[in-house]
Amino acid sequence: MESEGFDLDGIKLPSNQEELIKAVAAASKKTILVLYGGNPIDISAYEYFVDAILFTHFPGQEGSQAIVDILTGKTCPSGKLAVSWPKRLEDVGSFQHFPAQRDVSGEWKIEYKEGSKVGYGNPDFTPRYPFGYGLSYTKFEYSDLSCNILPSGTGSLKDTALAIDVKVKNVGMVAGYEVVQAFMSDLEASTWRPREELKAFDKIWLEPEESKLSRMKGKSSHAFSFWDDSVEGKPCWRAEAGLFNIRIGDLSREVLLEEGFT
Repeated sequence: MESEGFDLDGIKLPSNQEELIKAVAAASKKTILVLYGGNPIDISAYEYFVDAILFTHFPGQEGSQAIVDILTGKTCPSGKLAVSWPKRLEDVGSFQHFPAQRDVSGEWKIEYKEGSKVGYGNPDFTPRYPFGYGLSYTKFEYSDLSCNILPSGTGSLKDTALAIDVKVKNVGMVAGYEVVQAFMSDLEASTWRPREELKAFDKIWLEPEESKLSRMKGKSSHAFSFWDDSVEGKPCWRAEAGLFNIRIGDLSREVLLEEGFT
């Protein structure tokens, strides 16, 4: 159905596979659906027929053993979605402008008219599963969020670093990894910017009742800037003064901690 050599015609499984999933779920007391794939899948036809869904991407030669370890509880799942899952293909930002078309000269042409309004950056997009989403066999609590600019010897913003510290505690009964995600919102931008952007993340292992400090650090210029091509011949990354919001969450629509930053 999918390959590096051609584009998908849709994001649904073949109808016979959808019917098989529903038939198995109807005959079984508990059904776990394991999906292999490189892209989001429209699961609306059977999402509520099954008890759990495990999306494995392309797990490779030892993937089946890894899946068994997760399903039997030997290993705690810790994966997070690296893309937003739409409810339907028509909700994808590029749907109206895809696939490429030939122009009058016969050359293939495609326009990225959706611009920055893609995925979780699009305020009008309501996903089936949001970017950064992922379930676990345990639970984590966050506290003590702290955001600081680490100075540099040059005194220039581009040479400083933004440090985001947060305390994470495993409050469940199973050891596992947590992927901490830090999102940034520019509240006073002079141009349109996404509602929020992922700026840093950290993956930490925690035993039950264990706490650790997660530090996410990156260049200030990357954290606060946007690409500005408004001045002809002088495009650049631009960081504007003003109020920002830094939010910590384990998925992009859930706020666990947040702090204003000027």
